[in-house]
Amino acid sequence: MVRTIRVGWVGLFIACGTAVVAGVDEGLFRELSLDRARQAALDGRKQFVLVDFYTVWCGPCKKLDETTWKDLGVRDWLSKGDALAQKGRAEAALAEYLWCFDHGLEHGLGFTGVRLSFLLSRIVQLGRTQPAALDELRKRRDAAGKALEAGKADFATAMGFTALNSNLGEPEQTLALYDRIRRDKSHPAMVRQYLLDQALDQLLKAKRYKEVVADSDAKAKVSALIARHEQMKAHFPDDASLRAFMKRQVCTDGAKYYEALLGSGDRTGAAEVAALLAGFNPADAYPQLIAAAKRAGDAPAAEALAGEARKAAKPPVTPDAPKVEK
Repeated sequence: MVRTIRVGWVGLFIACGTAVVAGVDEGLFRELSLDRARQAALDGRKQFVLVDFYTVWCGPCKKLDETTWKDLGVRDWLSKGDALAQKGRAEAALAEYLWCFDHGLEHGLGFTGVRLSFLLSRIVQLGRTQPAALDELRKRRDAAGKALEAGKADFATAMGFTALNSNLGEPEQTLALYDRIRRDKSHPAMVRQYLLDQALDQLLKAKRYKEVVADSDAKAKVSALIARHEQMKAHFPDDASLRAFMKRQVCTDGAKYYEALLGSGDRTGAAEVAALLAGFNPADAYPQLIAAAKRAGDAPAAEALAGEARKAAKPPVTPDAPKVEK
């Protein structure tokens, strides 16, 4: 997943970013191994290391390079924002972090990426010793949920709502909201679809396959995953490991829709999705599809896929050249 690690001296680990390192001020980030970064932080008497991971399909992650890491205000905040926490002034630090979460976007779009990644992670960490930090996040999550349910919020609010649930370790709240508004067409389709996407793993775990199939075009989703990969792979012609990871991820995500189709009884649709994935990347697709079939409780489908995988793995038989008599 990570080709290079860019290290800044303030913050926590944030699992987002972008693969494009060009244009980032090297005064903020340095390319180091994690062990060297830790040692450098100790040498410089820094308490935290900020690691910029990246995935190529993460829109908010791209925002980090386009806005956040170039925004002098954000960079100044990153360099000074932990000062209160480091001095043991937890209440003052929490007030500062919450102000940034609530009002940062009013002062510049540079806060867009960091608000739902680094900043939330920092508040959650503070919550380990200051329960009030988590209580404050839940208040904001509940307010966002009420606004979404009332139809008074936009897609950005939905992103914030799901990010809060994820950082709080409470993804069931995303599923609960999805359940409340999924059939209400007065809510924007984009918001309802986003909540479904974010709750997909929970829906599959609960074997609510028919709902996933009813509320999303599974074949179109998988086709879009493959198309996105084809668009993005050209950006990394010299990074075979990253391209391989991208291909595996398509199969991992695509197999979820195969599971939903199979579990809902739509064997035709499931077969179409399986064919798409197997044609795209058989080496990674078949193990994922077989596992998905087993989760859906369809042993015959899993066995059939295993047979297809064995056939696909066999090298083609080249017929012997005919003998020519002299």
